[in-house]
Amino acid sequence: MSALAILVNFLACCGIGWACYCRLVVIDDTIQPRVRWQFLAKFAGATVAGWVPLLWPQHIEWAILCLSGALFVSMLLGVARWRRGPPRDTKTIPGDLQP
Repeated sequence: MSALAILVNFLACCGIGWACYCRLVVIDDTIQPRVRWQFLAKFAGATVAGWVPLLWPQHIEWAILCLSGALFVSMLLGVARWRRGPPRDTKTIPGDLQP
């Protein structure tokens, strides 16, 4: 079970990382900085969570496996929103142009 759990965790973390990368590629200066930082944090967390069990002999806990799976599913559910670029609610809102 341990080897299977490590593999499932690694694949889920690879999927999270790929989804974050794809979203970071389409983010430009019109997107709120908070959105960029959210995807950078998810990418870093997925990288660490996916590689640590492979580099150091550790057991995967069920909590880590469930969190990786849940985050992967949530990234999959957001694919439709990001398919044609960043969603409208992630863009910065221009300020008032009063003198």
